[in-house]
Amino acid sequence: MSLIKSKKLLQPDQVEDDLEIWLEKSCEGARTRKDYRKYLMEFLSWCGVDLQSLLETWANVKYTIKREQFEEELGQLLNRYSIYLKRKGYAPLTIKKIMTALLSFFRKYKKINVDYEFDSKKMYVKFHNRDITKEEIRKILELARIRDKAFFIVMLESGLRPDTLCRLKYKHIKEDFEKGIIPMKIDLPSELLKDKVSARWSFIGEDGYRILKEYLSLRPNIKDDDYVFYRIRNTGEKTRLSPKTISVQFGRICNKLGLTEAGKGKPRPIRLYCLRKYFRNNMTCDPSYREFWMGHSLGTDEHYISRDIERHREEYLKGYNNLRIYSPPPEIMELAKRIQQLEKERELLLKELEKYKQQTISFMKRIEQFEPIIAEASKIVTIDKLDEGAKRKLIEELKEEVKKELLKELKASS
Repeated sequence: MSLIKSKKLLQPDQVEDDLEIWLEKSCEGARTRKDYRKYLMEFLSWCGVDLQSLLETWANVKYTIKREQFEEELGQLLNRYSIYLKRKGYAPLTIKKIMTALLSFFRKYKKINVDYEFDSKKMYVKFHNRDITKEEIRKILELARIRDKAFFIVMLESGLRPDTLCRLKYKHIKEDFEKGIIPMKIDLPSELLKDKVSARWSFIGEDGYRILKEYLSLRPNIKDDDYVFYRIRNTGEKTRLSPKTISVQFGRICNKLGLTEAGKGKPRPIRLYCLRKYFRNNMTCDPSYREFWMGHSLGTDEHYISRDIERHREEYLKGYNNLRIYSPPPEIMELAKRIQQLEKERELLLKELEKYKQQTISFMKRIEQFEPIIAEASKIVTIDKLDEGAKRKLIEELKEEVKKELLKELKASS
């Protein structure tokens, strides 16, 4: 860039502060921050300039007649860089992602009016990852260490992102975990979720709870603010597990099993994210609930979805049998069928009881209609001459006769 000839105006720490402000304003997640910084530095390296020199030049020309020349040269560099990326074999959507990051810094943050337009051609996504099968998942879990096994099964049964699970703390699962409630609720405050969507929750089922309990049994003194999944550094320090670390572990197991063979420069067909995709494809329930658990933005649906946790738990159970990796023992399956059968019988009995309840109410009303007749009969001379004990006995006999007649009518009508 010919304009990079300026006197020093900025200190290195000022440049870094400026960069951090941009990243804070533009990026939600740690991964996005890392990518945006990388894209900017790679562009500057390609241009042969450093960020400090570029910002100093911009500070010198932004209020002068040289501003337009600077903006024109920077725009030309951005267009040439886009062509360079295309010739290097980058996918169209990857190029768009890189250029979006650069324009975010130059055009939106630094207010440099660069002339760059995205390619108007429709871009198609080529999905490199395929659907993972239950049998493949079972094999992966068999080879995984207990921590990784717990991570994989929780991710699969909750549908949560790796980054969210890496930041999950014991306090987020403590309530249901210690009570042994299944499906077990996982609390998800907004700061754990991508794009700062509203606080919510997800669940894990019987298999996930069993494996998670086995893993946490090795950590009897776990505290509320301890990470559920952690790693131990060479120094012995316990730190939060990173998505990259767990992704590498998943990839190594897949390699051992011969499940994946990536093309050069292409993503592997089976990756850690396939577990989240598996949840999306196999959790057969109301889609709005599924999206809620996965941490997706619901748009206007968020105002209408139920916030009753037990209602969510019931919805999760509907799809869990289709989602779960391990089949329950035959006796458990038989018991589940018997429970379903008993539930149906219970519903039928409740309907029958309601029917007889209505008939009983009708019957009692008919009884009440005969009360005045019985009372009138007690006034006749023959009854009046009886002593009180005989009179009461006669009245009771009359009532019984009336009841018998009514019961005959009731049976005949039903």
